[in-house]
Amino acid sequence: MSVSARLLAVTAACVSVAGLIAPHVVLRTADQPQGPWGLPKTLVTTAAMPGGIDGSYIHPWSKGPDLYFTLSRWSDYSVALMKTTLTK
Repeated sequence: MSVSARLLAVTAACVSVAGLIAPHVVLRTADQPQGPWGLPKTLVTTAAMPGGIDGSYIHPWSKGPDLYFTLSRWSDYSVALMKTTLTK
């Protein structure tokens, strides 16, 4: 699947676990802006990146099957550049 072939939404979804915020970053795709949107696919969890994650954005230079996105870590406000490869 090409990044330009489908619409993508990468969001940080917050889930409450024992009173703590435990966000994870999910990807949803659609062929048209009005949908229908596919089911969310988890890209990053706090288990993979401790400290809490938030604020993910798709990088505009993503091409082909490679999707680059940024996310910030709550604990120290650092920003990370992440990559995932899209498949059908």
